[in-house]
Amino acid sequence: MLTTVEGTYKDGKIELAETPVGLEQAKVLVTFLPTATTARQPQVLYGAWADRMPADSDIDSALNAIRSDWIQEWENGDHE
Repeated sequence: MLTTVEGTYKDGKIELAETPVGLEQAKVLVTFLPTATTARQPQVLYGAWADRMPADSDIDSALNAIRSDWIQEWENGDHE
């Protein structure tokens, strides 16, 4: 059975955030995670473009115009 428990490494010791249930003794593998994440997580990206878009931009209208162009090209046989 694999069990994962979060912990902290400090001054050569590992402190577990919780006690694993049903384990008296087990072999472990320890993976050290970086404290500062180099890759941005999806929740960090939420709203990342909020202040970078012009206030008067209408994304929906722009996408609808592109979609209309694609549909028109498809109907005219320009897709081949």
